[in-house]
Amino acid sequence: METQRVVVCVDGIVSSAVRPFTAGIGWQDFASLLRQRRPDLEVVHLVQPYDWLEILTGKAAGYDELVRKMVEDLRAQPLGAWREVVALGFSLGGLTALNVAHQLTQTVGGMRPEYLAYVTFGAPFGGTKPLSDELLKKIRISYLERIYARRATLLYFRELVAAAQLISVRIMLHAIENDELVAEESALLPSEWLDFAQPGGDLRWGTYGVPMPWPRFRPHDTLLRNPVSIAYIDGLIDGLLPPDRETRYEPVQTRRGRAIYARAEQAV
Repeated sequence: METQRVVVCVDGIVSSAVRPFTAGIGWQDFASLLRQRRPDLEVVHLVQPYDWLEILTGKAAGYDELVRKMVEDLRAQPLGAWREVVALGFSLGGLTALNVAHQLTQTVGGMRPEYLAYVTFGAPFGGTKPLSDELLKKIRISYLERIYARRATLLYFRELVAAAQLISVRIMLHAIENDELVAEESALLPSEWLDFAQPGGDLRWGTYGVPMPWPRFRPHDTLLRNPVSIAYIDGLIDGLLPPDRETRYEPVQTRRGRAIYARAEQAV
């Protein structure tokens, strides 16, 4: 059975009720580019198919049902044995990715991965910003209730930490610079739990910031459309799952004398 190195991208929720007019917070474009750039990796995109209008009007499936469907889609992937896995979760998708990572520490295709990295970007572990929290807490919808189910999130983290006794676990928590929706202390909240956990086994974790020099307006919503943050995430993946071949860029002269750069690869 072929072993695989896999990147799992878990969507957040579309930020507006009018999908065509939002920047969108799905991984589809990034996943497509990553497949082209790193053909040595398998890339799995778990789609969050609903927008706020469908969620608020009750047309969307419940959050628990969505997570079950994502896990079923994950387990249905014909990828052989998953040796090394990176799970990326953005916004509310960071909480969903925690559920997914928990499933991955159990078994995939009858085997546990040897290495699992759980990486979040602007995940609302401690809720959204105060004014938003006061409004959202009054709306009885499973998607929003997941944000404030802090005890359940803590239990998932404890099990993820416990898995480090059996496999290599890496946890990276990212706050988004100038985030208009999720405060830094919320995005990095699990670091407080991990401090007290004092785990054994093969566990490493850290907190980081995603650079967003522009735009100053709605940096959260535009994370997966911003060349700076995309370059950061690209580099992060290369650090967690280094390429099998070294890539370098060499100048090539064109007919008009201009130097362009062509990619050349060699075995590491």
